[in-house]
Amino acid sequence: MHPRVAKLYLEFMQLAPHAATFCGSTTAYRAAVQEGFSATRVVPGTPEFAHSLAKGRSVLGRLQDLITVRKYRAMVKRYSWSSYKNKQELVALLGETKAQNELLGLNNRDVYGYDDHYCHHAPSKPMGGEGDFSEK
Repeated sequence: MHPRVAKLYLEFMQLAPHAATFCGSTTAYRAAVQEGFSATRVVPGTPEFAHSLAKGRSVLGRLQDLITVRKYRAMVKRYSWSSYKNKQELVALLGETKAQNELLGLNNRDVYGYDDHYCHHAPSKPMGGEGDFSEK
């Protein structure tokens, strides 16, 4: 096995404990990875080899992103202030739509420049203010 392919294979296998929920079990995930790596043999140094390696890296990156998002959502659900209140209290405090967004973890989208329709826009006021040392 080519060293770059072996490294990619090892990275996939190291994600097995975290990615097992996508396939059902760690054994099923490992079997799927082994099947994917043994499906086709490509000669190193060819364009097909580079394409296959790039595709594997892309799939690995997407899998790592999915795991990161899942961990982040679990952390927000566990430690967010809204997790300490039940839905009726949140509806009384915020209203129905804002309470639903808070429970789903979608309430901070304005921080990243998105409006209520998930359209990206530039911030309305410039960053800075007091303590802004840029030239005027």
